[in-house]
Amino acid sequence: MNERPYHKLVRDNIPAIIRQQGETPITRTLDSQEYARCLEEKLREEVEEFLAEPSLQELGDILEVLEAMARLQGWPSEAVRQAKCYLSGALSAMLDLGKGSGPLHHAFAIDGNYISTDTKGETHHE
Repeated sequence: MNERPYHKLVRDNIPAIIRQQGETPITRTLDSQEYARCLEEKLREEVEEFLAEPSLQELGDILEVLEAMARLQGWPSEAVRQAKCYLSGALSAMLDLGKGSGPLHHAFAIDGNYISTDTKGETHHE
């Protein structure tokens, strides 16, 4: 038997596939700290793969890791969806700030209108 150490998170059925190939997978359940660290590594891996060769498969892998990270934080799915909706509107506007001092608020309202602040510090929806 040819042993190869991986020390990384695996997808469903990977241990079964390894068994079908005549090998014996050695797995263990991670504690929450190890799981968080492995999720961060997996996210980096998946983003690198997506940037090297963009595909829906790679994008799905990224989303899967992000959803697991949210569950680990205990964030409800509905709250994550609301945050995504808020940011999706801002990102779909495809605005480049150019320059400025940060950090800045997201400057986008959930209803799709831009938010600006005048010299008096008053907020306006455009």
